[in-house]
Amino acid sequence: CQWLDSKITEKSPLWNYFSDELQIPVVRPETFANKLDEKFIQGQDDDWMIEFYIFLLKQEELWKKPSSVLREKKFIRLEDGTHVTPFHENGNPQAYLPSDLPSNFPTVKQNIANDEKVRKFLRELGLSVPDELDEILELLPKYSKSEMTVSKEENIHDIKKICKLFTDYRSKNPPDSIAKIKTLLRKIGWEEDSFERICRVTEPEEVINFL
Repeated sequence: CQWLDSKITEKSPLWNYFSDELQIPVVRPETFANKLDEKFIQGQDDDWMIEFYIFLLKQEELWKKPSSVLREKKFIRLEDGTHVTPFHENGNPQAYLPSDLPSNFPTVKQNIANDEKVRKFLRELGLSVPDELDEILELLPKYSKSEMTVSKEENIHDIKKICKLFTDYRSKNPPDSIAKIKTLLRKIGWEEDSFERICRVTEPEEVINFL
């Protein structure tokens, strides 16, 4: 499936040639959206998906409202190549925009989301980069088990990631947000000064199992 040049409008001679001479059926955006299914989406390459998302920027009626037809379609391509609807039934996102840090959250495929217009569409759709505190909470369950199987290398990676997430969160949010950070510190068993201490660690071998 290929996209025709957007300059080919209903007043264009080429439009008449395609529809009258070649008898190629005209598929309106709403018709296409209603017939769209996951099997079709899976057969399209990333370049096609980029063009599709850019096309949707001007087709807000297909995705803007919670009742819009595309809200129920699996048309968001994730990093692993699978497809999901944009949101769960409860309104929570099923996909996030990729960030600079590796994430355990399902994220839109990086090379697709890198396109500026695609990213604009995904943001207007309602998708965003995971909140730093959400990212931290995503890491914690594996440390709450009675028998942890986290390796030293993984533990060091997690601590470094948590430190960066805390730093980023604190720099972008008002001072009273520190209360949320302290609450999280208590949840993972850190003293209040642990955040400052761990962020001063520069050599991996200096890191002990803080979590």
